[in-house]
Amino acid sequence: VRNPSCKSNRGSAMSGEHVRIGRLFTCVPSAHSAVESLAPNEMYFAVMPLAHPRSRREFNGVTNRDEPFTRSDLTLPSNVWSSNVIGALSPWINLDSTSHRVRMNSEKAIKQELMWAQHISCPSVIAPTPSRHGCRNYSRAIYGQFAGHSNTTIHVHMPMVWPDVPDGEDKDDPADKSVDPWETWNEIRMNAEHHSSLCCALEVTSDLPSEESIEQWLAEPVKLLILPTSIFLTNSTGFPVLSKRHQTLLNGFFSRSVDLIVSGRPRHEGDMLRYSQYLQHLYATRPELSESERFEQPYWDYLQIPLQPLADNLESQTYEVFEKDPVKYVNYEQAVFLALQDLKKNHPSLPDPLVVMVVGAGRGPLVRSSLRASERCGIPIFVYALDKNPNAVVTLRNMRITENWVGKVEVVHSDMRDFNPDCKADILVSELLGSFGDNELSPECLDGAQRFLKRDTG
Repeated sequence: VRNPSCKSNRGSAMSGEHVRIGRLFTCVPSAHSAVESLAPNEMYFAVMPLAHPRSRREFNGVTNRDEPFTRSDLTLPSNVWSSNVIGALSPWINLDSTSHRVRMNSEKAIKQELMWAQHISCPSVIAPTPSRHGCRNYSRAIYGQFAGHSNTTIHVHMPMVWPDVPDGEDKDDPADKSVDPWETWNEIRMNAEHHSSLCCALEVTSDLPSEESIEQWLAEPVKLLILPTSIFLTNSTGFPVLSKRHQTLLNGFFSRSVDLIVSGRPRHEGDMLRYSQYLQHLYATRPELSESERFEQPYWDYLQIPLQPLADNLESQTYEVFEKDPVKYVNYEQAVFLALQDLKKNHPSLPDPLVVMVVGAGRGPLVRSSLRASERCGIPIFVYALDKNPNAVVTLRNMRITENWVGKVEVVHSDMRDFNPDCKADILVSELLGSFGDNELSPECLDGAQRFLKRDTG
């Protein structure tokens, strides 16, 4: 039953040169047959209802039927449930209905189906699309489920553009026209306090929203991208293809490790195989990430805890992250270059070499930038490389030898608050404020370091 090409780890969306593609089944007479159909279509997982689509339960304390609300867990082995299946909650669930009975039944149905998903070891479920008119009770009910089902990831099914208003609804209702689906999703996420198990299953629509809206979605925890077969065009050879704008959209999400889900009936020959082959082709021909983008990729869309280099000694890997910044050190070099020129122009009597103090030298990128600036403008300098981290000092002392800094750089192992230099500095260089605002929380150190500068010219 199990697709041999499917990894058991659902957290890894992409494997090597392949993207994980699944198929959404709205009705599954046989779960075994649904999973068996994946491999011939080069697909990895199935999205199937956790309960029978027509099994609307009335939770009134009275049992009206003896039939189970869903299939047995023995239908598939547990390893298939856990790696090849994503559960879909019942589409009739309406948590923001105007009917109290519907709301209560919907909440109890969600609880029942999530309990079943946990029982069969199904790690992810897709929740039905919330109402465009308001989702306060929806978000409350979803958030409430995380207390008892913390190991289950809930993907909220959201369209990129709301579908047309059915004839039976009020087309003059401002909620139908003005509410961006992203705003609805954002309300759910905010009410759920950004829970780590809350993600988005984003349905790509034939009409795409504005570029600004797409950029918003790219910053969200979208782990599943649903592609209806109706959005595919047909090329001259009869194969399904996507428009250029849809291709650009997919390329943006490919770098964010999403799984793809194809929904709807096949509209081209070859069942679903041609769709999966085309999507694999798009993934294989996607634009390559730059070296810095590849390095930054694990940190995208995650809030980082502020660093505290005053209290902690940073690790080598943290310094490496800093040094991958493609812009910062170029700008630092240019700043030192201009400062040296200004000093010589405004104070020509200053003796050579000028003294540059790098406070918080780390693994030396600011020392390198300062020395390069000196070479560019032809003004000799002597650099004090100061750091309190004993491990960083080891690196600096090795660099002093390997990069021929002897006579140009003195490495000082000291806290800048305790350091008493033999001479004052012409230029003080530091990046203790960090890469974003004040994420290193050390402005008080820099304030105290002002005493290192020459009184009139520093």
